[in-house]
Amino acid sequence: MRDASPYRPTVGYLHLTLHLVSGGRYQFVQSDPDRAQGILDQVRPERLFAQKQLLIAADEVVTVVPTENVERIDLRSDPLPDWTPLAPNVLSVSEITEESYLRILRREPPPPPPPVMG
Repeated sequence: MRDASPYRPTVGYLHLTLHLVSGGRYQFVQSDPDRAQGILDQVRPERLFAQKQLLIAADEVVTVVPTENVERIDLRSDPLPDWTPLAPNVLSVSEITEESYLRILRREPPPPPPPVMG
């Protein structure tokens, strides 16, 4: 482990969802704080999509996904690592509420704006 990492948060959990161009999804959850921290210590956000494949390994399963098939990666962690200055090729980074996140996962449209009273 790299103790001097510039993006080393104290992590309580980690939940990754890879959204594929085909509409499929892969989900990975790590609730052990030490293991979640170890995973984040190994991630190089500036090189994430420079690789040909993303590899996610669990105790008994390894998932390999070609990066060209990944449309979006959702990362839920407490707290979130500060990777924005390290990933200049990222199109957008947003912090959203859990309610919004769940609505996106269910592919629900956003609620309508409140009516304007005049």
